[in-house]
Amino acid sequence: MNFLRDPDLIAYLRSDRRTLLRGGVALIGRTAFAVLVPWLVGRAFDAAVTAAPGNVFAKGILLLIAAATIAGLCQWWMRSLLVGASRHFEQRARENLFSRLLKLGPGWFSRQKTGDLLSRLTSDLEAVRMGAGPAVMYLADTGLRAIAITITMYGVSPLLATCTLIPITLVFLGLKASLKKVHDRSLVVQEQQGALSSRAQESFAGARVIKAFGREDDEARRFEGLSRQYIDANVSLSRARAVTSGLIECGGDCVVAVIILVGGNEVLGGRMTLGSLVAFLGYVEMLVWPVIAIGWVMSLWQRAKASEGRLQEIRQATPEIVESTATESPAKTTGRVSVRNLSWKPKGASRPVLHDVSFELKSGERLGIVGRIGSGKSSLLHLVARLEEPPPGTIFVDGIDVRNWKISELRRAITLAPQDGFLFSETLKANVLYGNPGASETDITRAVDDAGLTEAVDSFPDRLETMLGERGVTLSGGQRQRTALARAILTDPALLLIDDGLSAVDADTEEKILASLMLRLKGRTSIIVSHRVSAIRNLDRVLVLEAGRVVEFGSPGELLTQSGPLAHLEKLQQDVEALEGGEAA
Repeated sequence: MNFLRDPDLIAYLRSDRRTLLRGGVALIGRTAFAVLVPWLVGRAFDAAVTAAPGNVFAKGILLLIAAATIAGLCQWWMRSLLVGASRHFEQRARENLFSRLLKLGPGWFSRQKTGDLLSRLTSDLEAVRMGAGPAVMYLADTGLRAIAITITMYGVSPLLATCTLIPITLVFLGLKASLKKVHDRSLVVQEQQGALSSRAQESFAGARVIKAFGREDDEARRFEGLSRQYIDANVSLSRARAVTSGLIECGGDCVVAVIILVGGNEVLGGRMTLGSLVAFLGYVEMLVWPVIAIGWVMSLWQRAKASEGRLQEIRQATPEIVESTATESPAKTTGRVSVRNLSWKPKGASRPVLHDVSFELKSGERLGIVGRIGSGKSSLLHLVARLEEPPPGTIFVDGIDVRNWKISELRRAITLAPQDGFLFSETLKANVLYGNPGASETDITRAVDDAGLTEAVDSFPDRLETMLGERGVTLSGGQRQRTALARAILTDPALLLIDDGLSAVDADTEEKILASLMLRLKGRTSIIVSHRVSAIRNLDRVLVLEAGRVVEFGSPGELLTQSGPLAHLEKLQQDVEALEGGEAA
């Protein structure tokens, strides 16, 4: 029962003991009065059979109604307290898991499927809640009731009680033997649900690609295949659970047969009253539910156990970026960057992406980084921003190793405008404000203008209040990138990193936007990655990467007059533009 050691569950139990205590009181009250009901039924039955005075019978009926009413009220109180507590645990656990996920690095998410993570935060967590909440409640309820009923049954007729408990015990042993299949098949169901969620999420996110290539029918068939596997897994689980149901039903019939045979003989022999036999039947009926409940509880526990293992994979994931125990803060944040002999290999990669990279960028300077696809440009920016963990003693901002910066302060000092330009399903204004929610309208307008987004905003009926679809699907690729750039500009960072953030616009537009942007960022340190040489001609420094190594570093004016890699790349791009009639390469 690994799920009962769930850290979120233990923390919640410690924080809300009063609710659990009240639930326990309700549980005891419910058991006491529920066990009293069959005894009162038997006494009323004997009173009717023996023609006792009417007031005796009426009194018995009133006591029976009162006991049943109190038992029902206690059950309502117990369920509202304990099931409610399990819901509060679920909420806390989901919030903690979500916070845990937010601490994990981009590299970890790149190895996961979004739909599977959603499945873990929903169905897996629900399974753990059912196992740790209602299942435990019913186990305590039925366990306490079974003990009370067994003692009472032996008080009525030891012989009949012993004969009754034998088939019930055999049923319980049979249930226990079937649990392994329930556990294994529960795990398969959870995994298949995660795969189904992932397929649906990817299909919805890639709806335009699917339609562009006319693959709707193919995607429908793939989803149908996964859906069929999910159904088959559930049917297989249902079969395993059906075995437990069959055992319970068969056992119940056997118990009734024993009572009729043995109990009837006891009544005929005068060793038991007819009312006692009726009470005994009531107790046996009450005892069958605990056996059913135990089978159901064990089934829930097996599923909760499988789900807890999937949740533990999230809890045990190690954040790639960890706060230093001895953080440092610069006297003044200027964005000065120093990279010293940086070599870096991503987790799981077979070879390094960057090799012995070194350069200095003074405060207020603007650096351009160019290179072929896969040369390590984006990786270098991610390491400077510490979105990936660099080796110690290799990257310094304002003279402090980025690993020793307080992460929150580093995030305020450095802002990265990524190439993919991810946007949220909110208004255009909310997306621009994401990094600086308290910005004024004037600052928003300037950021939008500097990012070259003003013309697009003016064309929208609701301007900045325009609602964007998922991932900004209602915008063009260039508009998404410029929105992400405006968001980065609005944070007013000491060091601005632009990772080919204008690759989706034409060369002329990119040059105009960067020219305007450089005026805004004059005196502010910035690093701009671009695959176009024309975009970095007017910067202070240029760094050229090839296969993760620095092959040139200097002012663009000097490097372009030489016959080195930068000059060769510019000529190649100019030739392509000429062949395409002036269109950017």
